Amino acid sequence: PGSAVLSQEVVDAHEIVARELGIDVGDPVFLVERIRTADGEPMAYERAYLPAKRFAGLEEEDLSGKSMYELLQSRWGIRLHDARQRVTAVALNDEEAKLLHVPVGQPGFLFQRTTRETSGGVVEYVRSLYRGDRYEVDTHLDRQT
Repeated sequence: PGSAVLSQEVVDAHEIVARELGIDVGDPVFLVERIRTADGEPMAYERAYLPAKRFAGLEEEDLSGKSMYELLQSRWGIRLHDARQRVTAVALNDEEAKLLHVPVGQPGFLFQRTTRETSGGVVEYVRSLYRGDRYEVDTHLDRQT
């Protein structure tokens, strides 16, 4: 597994990002766009949004090939607790297909995840587009009696 950073910057939160992070529309958020790889092949296009006020200076960090979670723990003391994730089947558009090296319209999976720390605060909202031809969703259902 690997990753390549396409961009990292502070932007204004739009409505969906603000709602998921529990902040106001227009508040500053750190956005990092990455391509996630497996054996050098693109697997996913990821956009992660974090509250800029909570993680001041994150935009100056070199995230190439590094774990953002490890950085959040070592620099900001974050201890991740849980996440809510939704998966939707989508058709990849021109830009997404180009980034993932697949034909336009190919099926993909859109993962939307909101991650919280142990204190209950929201750490991130992430939108990841995974290639449908190289990714599988596997779930385990366990009924507790």
